[in-house]
Amino acid sequence: MRKPESRFAIDGSRQTGETVRDQNVMACMAIANVVKSSFGPVGLDKMLVDDIGDVIITNDGATILAQLEVEHPAAKVLVDLADLQDKEVGDGTTSVVIIASELLKVRAKILTPLLKFLDIPPSSPSNSIQSGAIHAEG
Repeated sequence: MRKPESRFAIDGSRQTGETVRDQNVMACMAIANVVKSSFGPVGLDKMLVDDIGDVIITNDGATILAQLEVEHPAAKVLVDLADLQDKEVGDGTTSVVIIASELLKVRAKILTPLLKFLDIPPSSPSNSIQSGAIHAEG
């Protein structure tokens, strides 16, 4: 008898570890760097050119992020976060992206070495935060 194939089987490999976490942080920082210079009252305008050659000039973070073709999974999550912020509140997309990427950067620079030193698995802080959120709602 044949083993049934999973409906979700994807040809590829799964990568884990510190290098993947570092790549995720770098991808999110790249997205943040795209919109960071358009932030605030002295933010610069961006000129975006699509495949057809149409030009959009804007300093709106939501518009900039909507025009990006993001393939990296972690960076896509950041773009989706900004889109959700835009749909729910209508403002603050650039702020959300910058804050989230800075939190990831701080985690990579400060928390990761500390976790290594204390011999704590990297997923422990995330699990603790999720557990605290469940108890706070409850």
